Amino acid sequence: MKLKLFDLKEKQVIIAPEALLIKEFKALWDRDKTRSKEKAIEDLAYVFYIADISSPYRNYDEEVRSEKIKESVISQPDWKEDDAIKKAISKYKEIHKTYSMGLLEDVEYGLFKIRQYFRNAAEGLADDTAGKVTEQYLSNVEKVQKMLTAIKNLKDIVDKEMVENARIRGGGTINPREVPKSKRDKYTKRSV
Repeated sequence: MKLKLFDLKEKQVIIAPEALLIKEFKALWDRDKTRSKEKAIEDLAYVFYIADISSPYRNYDEEVRSEKIKESVISQPDWKEDDAIKKAISKYKEIHKTYSMGLLEDVEYGLFKIRQYFRNAAEGLADDTAGKVTEQYLSNVEKVQKMLTAIKNLKDIVDKEMVENARIRGGGTINPREVPKSKRDKYTKRSV
């Protein structure tokens, strides 16, 4: 069973008290000496948004994702991803990553490279008088359509794992109505 350390509710990162029992997250909490813990919350939010499979920033390539999250979450102008943040990210990924989640992450990286290929190939279409580049481009588009279907199936597997691994305080079952509408027909009530 996976431990739910952080959750995203109404655009706010909610920190589970048990998260602070893990030394990498506790280090971020303890180094913020303020009463409001605003800096610690920002640090932990950054960790969540960088590492969690359900992060709304997952569609960004890794190089861009960090900057986008900093722009949106971090209020300190001189903030940098230091060793404590890197250790917390590593720990978060270690705790949460299943085999299929790791595979999905690798596939998403490959998709970024494929997007770059199509962008670069599109530049050559204007000069394609013989039609060979266009023919190859269209052939590759058809292959990508099949690949996207396979990736959607992989995402469904990851979503199912996330539901199966969800933690409900005090035990209990996950009601299918707690699963997003688009996923309900795939899941039944499960004890966790």
